[in-house]
This record gives sequence, structure tokens and C-alpha cells, in this order.
Amino acid sequence: MVKAVAGRLQTTDQGKLKLVRRLRGGEFGLRVANLLDADAIGEFACQLLHLIRQPFHIYGQEIFLSASIGIALYPNHAETVEALCKSADLAMYFAKQNGGNRFTMFTPDMDARSTEYMAITNSLYRALEKQEFCVYYQPICAVQTRQILGAEALIRWQHPQMGLVPPDKFIRIAEELGMINELGEWVLGRVLADLPQYLTQLAGRVMVNISSLQLLQGERLVNFLAKMAKSSQINSDRLELEITESSLIQRSETVISNLHRLREMGIRISIDDFGTGYSALGYLRNLPIDGLKIDRSFIMNLAYSQQDQAIVKAILELARSLNLTVTAEGVETPDQLAFLQQYHCQKFQGFLITPPLPVEKFAHYVAEHS
Repeated sequence: MVKAVAGRLQTTDQGKLKLVRRLRGGEFGLRVANLLDADAIGEFACQLLHLIRQPFHIYGQEIFLSASIGIALYPNHAETVEALCKSADLAMYFAKQNGGNRFTMFTPDMDARSTEYMAITNSLYRALEKQEFCVYYQPICAVQTRQILGAEALIRWQHPQMGLVPPDKFIRIAEELGMINELGEWVLGRVLADLPQYLTQLAGRVMVNISSLQLLQGERLVNFLAKMAKSSQINSDRLELEITESSLIQRSETVISNLHRLREMGIRISIDDFGTGYSALGYLRNLPIDGLKIDRSFIMNLAYSQQDQAIVKAILELARSLNLTVTAEGVETPDQLAFLQQYHCQKFQGFLITPPLPVEKFAHYVAEHS
């Protein structure tokens, strides 16, 4: 396979491609010349991506690959071969981090971001053992009355040096390290423990985000929830799991079966960040889905963006026709809430009510505002 890729790379424009060398594993270093500006560089990188995406025929089998490309320029980004390779390698890593099958140009801030990544990676292995994680809660309220109808559980990492680290800084790294099941189970266990201790006055459900990897390995998730609900004597119908729209792209029979099993346990299923994924709308009628959460990117400019208004109205109409509950996240202004009231969205959450709170403060808030 490696030879096939190398051979194909060497068929590209020889006026531009001066050297192809295998570095390690499935990584290649390419020295390119005669590209005069960013547009030309980007066009050449797209040609390489297209070239790799064409099927390979190996021993009668058709094999499809994709690539991630990191680009560094001499002398803009480095003046030695070693430093230039390091810069390109960093850029390639960021291309992978953003989903792969793309190219990324090196920027100076990547060094700092790479240092942060290594610090998080090294600390994450021991963070669970050291009990550095905690769960914050944000109320979910009725759009028309602001009555508290439930909450969303949000993991935070109390890092000894970095302070309070939000999940977007470490969840993807936990997935890469194979830790996401343990981390996800810790969150669910913490929520089930908090329900009888702190959240007795919370009338509705607690929503918990589930990684796409947890969903794809759903047998473990189902068994864990059944065991935890039984041992803690908490009705699992107090839980609502949020799954990302993109995770439904790989909707195998196993995934569908496990979603049905979760529903049979009384657990509701909602699609988080709705409108930002790539899967077909057919899953809304074919899968056991109870609700949608409108992504905050559509709420942010809702008061004055006609495009976002049209998208939100379309989501609300679609949900009504399918009998799905809709929650708008990231609501921060009265104007945003007024629009949601006008078009009969059921629930919302956001800084307009309160930012996420530690469990003790959240319990106090619920007691004051119920």
C-alpha cells in the first residue's frame, strides 16, 4: 500500500514536485518548488488530496484512502530542513485534528497550541485517578415562562496548573487516547449520584452528552447505565442523552439496536448541535429520537440575521411535524428569547438565565427559582 501511494505521488506535476520521501509509517515528505503564492499552493495541495482519494486496486480489492497535508514555506516558516519538517508536521497534525482529508498551512501559534496539547495529553492520563474532574449544571427552561424544566450536565477539568478547563480542550484528546468510555462513565455516574443528593428539587431530566465513540460501542454504554441505575436506585427516566448529528452517519444496526434499548430503559435521546452535521434527515423518522437542540451558532445572530431566522423557523416546523421537542442553546439576550417565543420553541438554555454552575450552587439556584 505504501509503495502504491508513493508511486502515485510521483506521478504529479514534475515541474513542481522535486522530491518524495517516506518519513515513517504512512507519512511522506514532499519538496515542492515553483509555487508563487498561497492560491497556487492550495491548488496543488487539493490536487494531491484528489489524487489520493482515487481508488487503489490491490490484489483485486478496491481500497479508498484519504490524506492530511501540512504545509510549511521556506524561508517564511523556517530556514533549515529540520525546522521546516517540524513546522510541516505540526500543520499536518492540525489538519488531522480538524477532520482530516484537508491541508493546513503552518502558522506561528501552532507551536503554543502544540505545547498546550502535550500538557493536556500528559495530564489527562492521571486526571481521573486524581479526581480532578467535576460536573457543572445549567438549567433548561421553558421558553414561554422561564420555568426550570431540567438541566444539562457539563464536565469540567480542575487542572492544577491550567485552572478550570472546558471540555472542548480535552474531549477530543480523550477520544484519541482511548479514554472516552471511562470519562463518559464517570460523568454518568456522577450525575446519578447527584440526583438524590443535590437535585431532588429538579423536576425534569438531566441531559448528558455522549461521545460518538461511546455510541458506536453502545453495548458497553447500555450495560453500564442499566447497572448504575439499578445500584443507585435511580429511575433512568431522569436521564436524557445528547448525541451529535455527525455520529449518526455511521448508523449501523448495532447503533440503532442500542438506541432502542436505551429508550426501553426510559432514557430519552436528543440530537445535539442540530443543523451542523452531514447526515440525511431520514434518520429523524427512522431512529428513536425524542428531541433536537438547535446549535448556538444559529442563535448567536438570531435577532438580526434573516438567514439564521429562516433556519431556526425551518427546524421548529420540522420538529413540530415529527412531534420532537426543541431546545435552543446559547440564548444570551431578550431579543433572542423573544424570537423563540414568537415561533413557539419549547425550551432554551444559556447565559440569559445563568452560566453553568457547580452542583451545590445549582441546587441552591433551583431551590430559589422553582
